[in-house]
Amino acid sequence: MLRLSFFAPTTVTNTQVSQNRLESLQVLRAVAALMVVAFHMNIFILPETLNIGTAWAGLNMGYAGVEVFFVLSGFIMFYRHGDEMGQGSRLWPYLYARFARIFPVFWVVLGVVIALRFAVYDSLPTLKSLLISMSMLPIFDQHIIGVQWTLSFELMFYLVFAIGFVHRGIGRAVLALWFAICALKVLLGHSGELPTFFFSPYNLLFLFGMLAVSLWRYVGGFAAALAIGGAITFVGIGLTEALGVMTYHFAIRTILYGLAATAMVCGVVALEQQGHWHAPKFTVFLGNASYAIYLVHITAMGAVAQVFKKLGIAELPLPIVATAVFVAAVLIGCFAHLLLERPLINFTRRFRPKTR
Repeated sequence: MLRLSFFAPTTVTNTQVSQNRLESLQVLRAVAALMVVAFHMNIFILPETLNIGTAWAGLNMGYAGVEVFFVLSGFIMFYRHGDEMGQGSRLWPYLYARFARIFPVFWVVLGVVIALRFAVYDSLPTLKSLLISMSMLPIFDQHIIGVQWTLSFELMFYLVFAIGFVHRGIGRAVLALWFAICALKVLLGHSGELPTFFFSPYNLLFLFGMLAVSLWRYVGGFAAALAIGGAITFVGIGLTEALGVMTYHFAIRTILYGLAATAMVCGVVALEQQGHWHAPKFTVFLGNASYAIYLVHITAMGAVAQVFKKLGIAELPLPIVATAVFVAAVLIGCFAHLLLERPLINFTRRFRPKTR
């Protein structure tokens, strides 16, 4: 039995973690990625590139897939590495694994995006924009790939979390202080780009995910109800806003999404661990491919839209065009995972540091 607590020492071993791969989380990753694809298709590609309007206003809640990603990141980091806090020898392998998982494929996709923009628009990014994008510094107006702003948040969380490898107590104190300041900013409001980034309500989603590592064990027979209730609440928040029924303050909306996503995570993990639910293989694959889908989908949809315009496909009924654009983007993302991301992951594993 895994027993992780944010405020207490942990006893879980790496062997236990490796034997408890949570495929249910990959399903949530897949759903989150597809939500973001639908969102960008509905607000950018259909109305701006194809000039055919939007498919359905409800798809505009798809941005909330980001909230799911952040909660999942908090859960996965603490689930996999919570037992390693205080083990200095694990710091470099941890940092290398995070670097290898995010940067190589991102840099290749970045290069492809720059090349395509040069071929189509005969323009190149400035050196400043290129360096900021490559390093993922949180200067969002200089980012070349629009969705990479979320990766800046991810990297900040990984770095703050890494302090715990050097010293367990200090690491947890820093995390607790960071989350406390973020919560205080929610109560008091926030202004200024860097303070907004470092103490954004988004950062609390990582805390929710970390807490879910312990909370799911107490769900018991309420797992299905918690998962379904969390999903209904999550969708309800999104649709009431997207359809103009309610307006939420950004910070409050983020927290509500985070709580609903945490309920979903606790519910599906409990169901899987209890043996009551097994993730369909194709959804697990989509979850594995979610990062590649996330990185390439806007560029892919833009290219597909141009092809559709030249072939006259854009003249078909809007639901057909929207479905075709969406499916094409997901398929291109899956191919990017198989042909680019997976080989890069396997390549970088050859150089991963050996632990003592």
